Amino acid sequence: MAWRDDDRLDTVTLQYRAAGTVNWFPCRAADGLPVELASEENLFGYVTVWWDVTGLQDGVYEVRGSTQCAATPGLVDAPPGVDSFNTAPVRGRIDRTVPVQFGQAEPSDSVFMPGDEISATFNEQIACEEPFAFQVSIEVDTESPTPLRRSVAYTASRLVVICKLDKVSIALGPSISYADLDGRVASLFITNVEDVAGNPAAAVTHRWQARAACLLITHTLSTIKCTQTHKTITNFVL
Repeated sequence: MAWRDDDRLDTVTLQYRAAGTVNWFPCRAADGLPVELASEENLFGYVTVWWDVTGLQDGVYEVRGSTQCAATPGLVDAPPGVDSFNTAPVRGRIDRTVPVQFGQAEPSDSVFMPGDEISATFNEQIACEEPFAFQVSIEVDTESPTPLRRSVAYTASRLVVICKLDKVSIALGPSISYADLDGRVASLFITNVEDVAGNPAAAVTHRWQARAACLLITHTLSTIKCTQTHKTITNFVL
């Protein structure tokens, strides 16, 4: 039976409360009136309504359906479920807070060496489902820039990208030689990152320089006399 065909049914409304609290309050539409379900029921018995949460803080809430019927004739103090009924609550989260980059992107010293981490971390969990909705690229300044070609861009198809919880990590793919970056300035771009609720983060931009692959290693030698063994220790400081 459709709700509208039930002569005893007066109202079908939604109620909410903050998780961990006791009192229930009516969910209200944009016009300030309680959300009414019975009048919105379609031919298949389903209802879609909008709950205006403008005045509520972000957090976890519980929502339930509540019905109220006309009093049963001749029945005083009707037991629960006779003239009214409340459904089991459903828990959900209101999240309108955008994710923010947490700290400096890596390499944080703006110097990239072979094996260094390239990554950006956010202050909350982000959407990591594949295929990734965000975009990642690394642009490397050319050795001899011209007005038509100032940098070379490496997109995700040539990079190894891992997204886990609140972090996006990037590694150079096998098709990129370190010699292509050696001694040059590169820029990391991560765009269209969203948290699990769909709130968008600001784009991440980070510039760093790739150090030369061939390093000159120097060492100093010092001799120390050990009083017990009388041996000479050679100490290498790299």
